[in-house]
Amino acid sequence: MISERNQTAIAFINDEQLSLAIGKEGQNARLAAKLTGWKIGIESDSAHAQKLREQAEQAGREQA
Repeated sequence: MISERNQTAIAFINDEQLSLAIGKEGQNARLAAKLTGWKIGIESDSAHAQKLREQAEQAGREQA
């Protein structure tokens, strides 16, 4: 997910690759942010999928 207006990006990473994407003590994530000049977030695929399910459930309850 990218927002050029806010210069932010969120990368959704396979759970098995999450620690590699973040790097030791966040080194890879910080380096990517420094090189691009953007704020970069890293989120696991499963955590993102869970958020989407919860949002869908909440929207369903609000419509009922």
